[in-house]
Amino acid sequence: MKMSQIAFLGLVVAGYFGVGLYARTPVTAPIDSRAGIEQRAAALDKVLRYDDLVNGRMRRGGLLKDVLLRPLEPDDEEMEGAAELVGLIFAAQQTVPGCGSVTGNGESMNEAQKKMLREVVDYLEQPDAQWRDPALRTLGPALQSVSAC
Repeated sequence: MKMSQIAFLGLVVAGYFGVGLYARTPVTAPIDSRAGIEQRAAALDKVLRYDDLVNGRMRRGGLLKDVLLRPLEPDDEEMEGAAELVGLIFAAQQTVPGCGSVTGNGESMNEAQKKMLREVVDYLEQPDAQWRDPALRTLGPALQSVSAC
């Protein structure tokens, strides 16, 4: 009985760290390649989901919430990759005909910006997305597909 409790605790600890390894989103490809944009889109998706969990749906929880969500927290590489894609998307807004800029105060993203970014990420993650050459030109059709444009 005592060994089963230790084994169960070992499985819980392994599962906790396994979730962190499984949820890891590598951002290694150059940003001007399709793989680079796909990796950054996955990182941005992770950042937006984590932000929703921390700030939106679970307002209470304190230390317990921090401990439980630690494996899902984006690391510095993921945050940097997501920020690169966000910068490209906001810059591409200026070049897409009929797409008004979704702006904020510069301190944090507002809900309209998050919604637009989610829709762009959804477009980029579709298996039937129309990719252009160079891959950065794909952001134009992605922006035209969002409801803010």
